[in-house]
This record gives sequence, structure tokens and C-alpha cells, in this order.
Amino acid sequence: MPAMTYLKYILISFFLLNILSANTPHKELVVVTKVSPPFSMKSKSGEWSGISIDLWKEIASRLNYKYVFEETTLDGMLNRIKNREADVAISALTVTADREKYIDFTQSYFITNLAIVVPKGESSLIESIFDKLFSFNTLLFIIGIFVTLLFAAFAFWYTEKNSINQKSVTYGESLWWACVTMTTVGYGDTTPSTFLGRIVAVVWMFLSMFLVAGLIAASASFLSDYKSNYFIKRPSDLSSGTIGCVDSSIADLYLKSRHIYPENYVSIDSGIEAVKLREIDAFVYDEAILRYIIDNKYSKSVELTDSRFKPQNYSIALQEGSNLREDINRALLDIIESSKWNEIKSRYFLKQRY
Repeated sequence: MPAMTYLKYILISFFLLNILSANTPHKELVVVTKVSPPFSMKSKSGEWSGISIDLWKEIASRLNYKYVFEETTLDGMLNRIKNREADVAISALTVTADREKYIDFTQSYFITNLAIVVPKGESSLIESIFDKLFSFNTLLFIIGIFVTLLFAAFAFWYTEKNSINQKSVTYGESLWWACVTMTTVGYGDTTPSTFLGRIVAVVWMFLSMFLVAGLIAASASFLSDYKSNYFIKRPSDLSSGTIGCVDSSIADLYLKSRHIYPENYVSIDSGIEAVKLREIDAFVYDEAILRYIIDNKYSKSVELTDSRFKPQNYSIALQEGSNLREDINRALLDIIESSKWNEIKSRYFLKQRY
């Protein structure tokens, strides 16, 4: 066989080996992460667990990857991937257009929103009822009902005072009739006997139903809104107080884009603790993470408002142009489309909510 043919086979073999080695990670992958419950948590013994961590372990098992976890910060995760000092970054890591400029992301595996943490129980129910009863709008409503009641009593008295079928009706009796009719009691001790009196009675019966329904609706609205009487309830209120967030987080970027310059904290727990101690008025971060931490540590001292905003997609970060991306995407999609994904989430109580 000519020497050129041998050389050709050698070159082709070398080329194929390069392709195989490029797509098969023989080395131990460096996986950077950070503590972010319930997505990534570290035990006292140094073992990692959580929704994101368990997902990665399942992916690595299916692809026969060898890896080692290394703990860092959010900035550390992004910088080490950017500088090619780590192969994979996984935690509660949000995909953004800015981050996509220098790192690659896999398919998204979890969607959440930003939420607001505020102190719990700012005022007692008795204090809230007192404040509500003596508010201008409530007093105006009560005065309106009272005036309407007096007018109905007057109309009934005026139409019935000269009735020939029964004794003359006093204004006090008319007022009594208007009250018992409005409350749908109707004792029957005073009834209209004239044509005009019966018209007044019918009109007052229907009008009373609307007035009573309004009172019931106002009471129900107050009770449902009671827990939200803190002055920060929604994103538009954030400019009214001192707000905290984790440094360099999506919440941090969101607040600064709205010209709100927050107090930065190195961890979620330290930010929630600051709300608990009234050092700040509110703390903004990812809802799923906040809910998990509050339910497990701070349920008696802080709470989430009802507002949800700025949707976020969690993903796995890789080096730009990484040859791991395609295989990881296939394995990831297989997992989240199977019952295995619900099994992973249910370990950390999120199955019912997410």
C-alpha cells in the first residue's frame, strides 16, 4: 500500500478521534453552584441537594458525566463560566439577554417571578377595624344610609298619617318600620294601608336590599384585604420605602432599572432577617425561593404580598460554544417531560404550586 494511503488513513483516524474526544467529556467537569434553597442546598457534611442539583445529578447519570461541585457566589458562577474556569453553572440561575452575550444557556427548566417580602402583622385586626370604621369613605357611607333611612321613614309617615283604615302613624313608628324593613325582619306591627304608602314600602324594600348588600360587600372586602394593609403591596409602592435585595441579582437589576437603589445583601436570609427586624421596609427576590425560606424559617414574622412580577426562567449555564449543550438539552428535556421531574420537585414541596 503506498505511503500516501497510510498517511491518509492516519489523518482520517486522527480527525475522527478529535471529533469523538470533543463531544465526550472524559475529564471531570467542574460544576459551580451557590446556596439557593430549595434549588441548591448544602448539608453540614458538604453534600449538595435541591431541585437544580437533583436535576443535574440525573442529567449527569444519563450522560455518564464525572463532575465535582464547587461553591461560589452568583458573580463567581457567571465569571468562572465566562472565563472558562468552570464547565457548568447550576442553581436558581436566570436567563437574561445580557448574560447570553458571554455564556450559553440550556433549555429552561423552571419558571418563577419576583415577589415582595414585608413584615407580618403590622396592625391588629381591632386596630384595622377601628381605622376602617372611622375613615372618611366609611363615615360618608353610613351617613348616606342614615339619611336614606330617615327619608324613607318620613315618606311612610307622610303617606300614612291620615289613613282612615288604621290609627294615625307617628314618625317614631314610621322610623321603626323603616329599620325593621331594611333588616328584612318585618314584625308586622306597622303596615301600610294606603296606596301611596304601599308604593313607598315596595320601593324601600328593594332599596334596602341594595343597601344591605353594599354593607356586606364592604365588610367582605375589608376582611379579605386586611393582611395587605402594609404600605408596600405592589411594585409601584417600592419607591416609597427602603428596599433590599441580593447584590447583582435579577431583583437588583430590576429595581435599578426603575431608579430604585436598594440595600444589597450577600444572602437571601440576611435580607429577610432585615425585614423581620424592620431595618428595611421590604425585600425583593424570586418567589419560589422566598416562599420556601419563609415557610420553613420566618412564617410568623414576614409574609409575601400578593403581587407577582418580572417572570424568570431558570436554566443551566455553560461556556460559550460548549459542546456539552446539545447532549445536556436532550437529557434535560427528557427528564422534565417525564414523571421524574415531578418526583424531583415533590421532594422539596413545590409539586402543588409549580
